[in-house]
Amino acid sequence: MVNLNTVSCEALDLAIKRGKKLNNVDNSLSAFKQEVYEVLNASETKSSEHLNTYSEVTEELIDVLISCLTELRVREVDIEKLLNDKMQFNRSRAGLQSKPIQPHIITLVGSSLFSQDFIRVAKELSVKGNIVLSKEIFHHCQSVEGFDPDAYLELHLRKIDISDEVFVINKDGYIGEGTRTCIKYALSLGKQITFMEETKG
Repeated sequence: MVNLNTVSCEALDLAIKRGKKLNNVDNSLSAFKQEVYEVLNASETKSSEHLNTYSEVTEELIDVLISCLTELRVREVDIEKLLNDKMQFNRSRAGLQSKPIQPHIITLVGSSLFSQDFIRVAKELSVKGNIVLSKEIFHHCQSVEGFDPDAYLELHLRKIDISDEVFVINKDGYIGEGTRTCIKYALSLGKQITFMEETKG
């Protein structure tokens, strides 16, 4: 499952690099209006010049969506929460029983050395409405009788199985062997990967 808040951050970054936005606080709607104009003038039957397996309208519609995400990121909106709130409101207007959108499930991976970062990130992601699966044992800083590192790693892989996203605690760029195993496994399943700190290379 794609996290719209994560996608919106990349959308804004690309918009700035492509000159569609001056900076991350540029709230002008000129680029958005241009995307709307282009979709209104696109063809339903003609193939897109850039993505020829889609029609012009289909490609322009996704450009409008990306532009919407960009504008919401500029305004620092929690898009996942806004979408949930708006869908519940629309259901109530239609006379339907309100029900929450299935929460996004995120597994945290990283070195046990960074226990405080695990706690902080788990809180930050939880208040945004995510279900967060974290580490319960930080074996570098606590002694647990009968603790088996290999079995604990296997348990963490099972958490990844049921997650939509894997969030990597890579403080100061550090990624240990166990964390690399988790990342490789998550990629093999097509899971979304997010890093706490920007990676190099």
